[in-house]
Amino acid sequence: MRCFFSIEIPEEIKQKLIQIQKKVKCKSTLAKEGQLHITLLFLGEVSEEKIERLIKKTEKLNFKSFEVKIKNTGAFPSEKKPQVFWAGVESSEIKNLNVEIKKMAEEAGIETEDREFQPHLTLGRIREKCNLEKLIEENKKEFGGFKVDEILLKKSVLTSEGFEHKTIGKIYLTG
Repeated sequence: MRCFFSIEIPEEIKQKLIQIQKKVKCKSTLAKEGQLHITLLFLGEVSEEKIERLIKKTEKLNFKSFEVKIKNTGAFPSEKKPQVFWAGVESSEIKNLNVEIKKMAEEAGIETEDREFQPHLTLGRIREKCNLEKLIEENKKEFGGFKVDEILLKKSVLTSEGFEHKTIGKIYLTG
C-alpha cells in the first residue's frame, strides 16, 4: 500500500488556502479540500508487514507538541516554470520530527527518500506552462498557525474519483 505521515491543518486555514487555489488559472490538479495536509514523510509502496512494524515503533515516539505557521506560497522548481504550487510551513521542530520518523521507518525496513525535507503544503500540481509569479507575490503573508499534537499515518486508495487518504495510524505528541 502507498503510505505517508501527515499533519492535518485547521479548517480556517484550509478555507484561506482554497481561496488561493481558485486563483490558479492554468491547467492543474488542485488538492481537494479534504486532502490539504502537510506531508511529514512520504513512504511510497510499503507492505502491510512493514507498516505493522513501523506502527509498533512509532508507539514509542517521545516528541513534544510544537507550533507551526502556514505562511507564503511558492512553486517547485520555480515560479516561472512551476510543477508544484505550495504554501510554506514554518516551524522550528518539524524537521526534527521528520528525522525521528524517518529513522523509525528505516528501522522497520522501509526505504526513504534521500533528499532534504522541505516542509510545505501542496496546493496543486501544474500541468502546463504557466507563470505563478503574480499569484505568489500576492500571497506573501501568514495564513495562520496551530499546535501540532498528533501526526497521522495514511494510505492512499485509488477510487473512481482519484486518490482518497485513509488514516491507518495516529501518533500523539507529548506536552
